[in-house]
Amino acid sequence: MDSGIELRHLRYAIAAAEQGSFRRAAAILGIQVSALSRCIRDLEDRIGASLFNRRSHGVQLTFAGKRFIQRASRLMTDLNEALHEAGIAGAGREGILRIGVLSSLTSAFPAMMINVHRAIYADVETVYAEASTVDHILAIRQNRLDIAFLAHAVEGEGCDSVRLWSERVFVAMAANNPLCHRESVEWGDLDGRRLIFSATPPGPELQQCVTKRLMGLGVQANVALLAVYRDTVMHVVADGADVTVVGEARATEPFRGVVYRPIRSESLFFHAVWLPENDNPALRRFLSLARGLAKPCADCVARMDRSEPQEDGKPEAGAASHDRAAVLKEHLGRILSKRCVDCLLRNIPME
Repeated sequence: MDSGIELRHLRYAIAAAEQGSFRRAAAILGIQVSALSRCIRDLEDRIGASLFNRRSHGVQLTFAGKRFIQRASRLMTDLNEALHEAGIAGAGREGILRIGVLSSLTSAFPAMMINVHRAIYADVETVYAEASTVDHILAIRQNRLDIAFLAHAVEGEGCDSVRLWSERVFVAMAANNPLCHRESVEWGDLDGRRLIFSATPPGPELQQCVTKRLMGLGVQANVALLAVYRDTVMHVVADGADVTVVGEARATEPFRGVVYRPIRSESLFFHAVWLPENDNPALRRFLSLARGLAKPCADCVARMDRSEPQEDGKPEAGAASHDRAAVLKEHLGRILSKRCVDCLLRNIPME
């Protein structure tokens, strides 16, 4: 049943109960005493019970008034909390961000990006899923993922994409392979060799990229996809003449009996892929941050080679302020030792 009771009825009654006076309650609310009195009288008429005993020195709650104010206060508290939580979630400062990856995020840019996002949006829960490109795109289209980092742009799948970073490409080979004596190799050096890849991601994606590249160069190589895990491929490489191709993140992980050599002038370009209809505020914040980090300004570029990282726990003089902005700037200064923190804070929405 529609009682016709409005939020102002509750606010005015609660203020009067807290102050014990219509006059003091009206002053706090910034309204006329007569307006507050009429509103409370209207509330009492709608309820069908008197909430206040009116006296010359103030007001007191009746038995019905005590019961009503107790529940009304709880209702207003819950409403205010709901509004606050919805505002935070809507601004992308809380919530869940679901990210699909092909392999490790240990290479420089994605690791830095994730750390910066965690520093700025500490209350956003980040969930990771590792799968193939096809599975990631399907999950995005079905809203089971918010975003995925893939080794190529996605077209014709109803998704948007933007290039964020690149990684060098390496050949992994046995320590006794003649190619390991070179500082770098070329695709032509793989002519006649057997290249093997794991059937688990990102093996199929790397196999496709390598096959396409070799065909374009006219290099004759035997490219095979094995139904084994990535570590098994590395064991096979370490024990024989077969080689494999890995990204920069994998090449930073030592593997006994295996050496890595970069392929000259070759890189993998990683793209963020998402569904444009996805209205998750945490996704929008993440995309804004990722784009900003992927395109440093001229000042950032000029500082990249001469900036030195600060030591943890030793903030610069004058940075002792404990407000959130100062603490955040100090934290980012340690993460982004080669980038312009001021530029980031100026261009990325924080609130």
